[in-house]
Amino acid sequence: MHQRDLVGAAMGKREAQQTAAMIYEHLYSVMRKGWDRSEMDDIVHTIGARLPNYKVEVVRGEAVARQFGELAGDAQRRITDPLVAQVIASREDVFRGDATSQRYGFAVKMQSECRRCHTQSGVGEINGVILVSIPTHYLHQPLEDAIAPLALMIGVGALVLVAAIFAAIRARVVAPVLAFSGQVGARDEALRSGNASFEAIVPAASWPSEVVHLAHSYNT
Repeated sequence: MHQRDLVGAAMGKREAQQTAAMIYEHLYSVMRKGWDRSEMDDIVHTIGARLPNYKVEVVRGEAVARQFGELAGDAQRRITDPLVAQVIASREDVFRGDATSQRYGFAVKMQSECRRCHTQSGVGEINGVILVSIPTHYLHQPLEDAIAPLALMIGVGALVLVAAIFAAIRARVVAPVLAFSGQVGARDEALRSGNASFEAIVPAASWPSEVVHLAHSYNT
């Protein structure tokens, strides 16, 4: 998997988990106050409206459906939605992500104090599943926005480094070799002209040791 996908999946899981936990805390608080389903639906809708890129849903568990009634589509979702079915079967939170969306299923477990209202549920049974879905592209965009300037900086830095290396090689190697070659050419031209009073090749202080050694060898 591409590194961007791994980071996006980790971000999606964390964001969805935190959102689902926040919704659960809100719902649990109002349930203890005796709010009904329509009032709780308003809370879910309000939270979803404040998170326009998130899709928030709540699916009733079988025990809650038996006691308080089945909601449209919930029975089918418990069977046909793999994420919902897995949460109910495992009684644990489940995260699933792909190229389209990152989905988190939060297991709403029956607790002992819930028995005051949920009389047909056993402790530990799944009373419902809170689903939070986040589009994958929504998570990738901040990464791409951060990576683009970083990649540009790395590219510019690489070009500057290459230019510096080239300049150093030119100054330390190419220029001395060209200077040596020029002196050798002038000396050979003097010999061809019958002028034997040529000067010895004098290495410059900046020449590398290899070129200096070559100059001394040529002089002798």
